[in-house]
Amino acid sequence: MNEREFSNRVRSMRDRLWRVSFSIVRSAADAEDAMQEALLRAWRNVDSLRDKSLFETWLTRILINECRRLIRKKPDTAEIPESLPTPEAENPGLGKAIGSLKMDLRLPVILYYIEGYSVKETAGIMRITQSSVKSRLMRARKKLEEALKKEAAQDE
Repeated sequence: MNEREFSNRVRSMRDRLWRVSFSIVRSAADAEDAMQEALLRAWRNVDSLRDKSLFETWLTRILINECRRLIRKKPDTAEIPESLPTPEAENPGLGKAIGSLKMDLRLPVILYYIEGYSVKETAGIMRITQSSVKSRLMRARKKLEEALKKEAAQDE
């Protein structure tokens, strides 16, 4: 993969990468830092990618690893936003509810529902089985439903 193709593919994924990064590190500055470092690592190792059709999942995996490294580096300084940016901007309660999920449930929700990865791709990115992805999505839906019902009850 040459530099131009790499840049074009990254450009088409930029918003998706930012949302995934932000959903993990929960700080805009840290999300940008993680993205930059992930892109640098990806460019340095692009020749190790055997199947170019897996570029998106490969890069997303690198980003997730970089986000986790950043969190381990400074765990006490992470900002907790009111809500996560979601395409469903008309429902800020949903973003807040997703943001309140623990990472093991939040990440599959972001990857599958918001970013549109398949269960198989989500499993590959997270390095877990497809059945684990399905189970986490089911648990996350239940928690989101509870959180949204609780919010609705408070608004009444």
